[in-house]
Amino acid sequence: MEVAINEALNNGFYAGGRVHIRLRQMGDTLIISVKDDGPGFDTKEVNLQHKNEMNTEEFDELLEAEGGRGVLLMRTFCDKVIFNAKGNEVLLMKKLVR
Repeated sequence: MEVAINEALNNGFYAGGRVHIRLRQMGDTLIISVKDDGPGFDTKEVNLQHKNEMNTEEFDELLEAEGGRGVLLMRTFCDKVIFNAKGNEVLLMKKLVR
């Protein structure tokens, strides 16, 4: 989870310089909101990548790439990742184990 949060924060700092973080617990789910003051990005591309299954080669290329790796890591370590329409806020959701 630390990796996912770190990626969201780094993306926010890079895009907007100023980052707002909110944490809350709803039932057994931890929700972390990371929002930056930047212009956002086109979330359609990211959502399309998520819907299409990646093969091993594409996965390895994305891990080695300069950009795009953060979203992959967020999705790997969180149960759910939701971007707002503008693309300047992400919700990271993780069920808590008790």
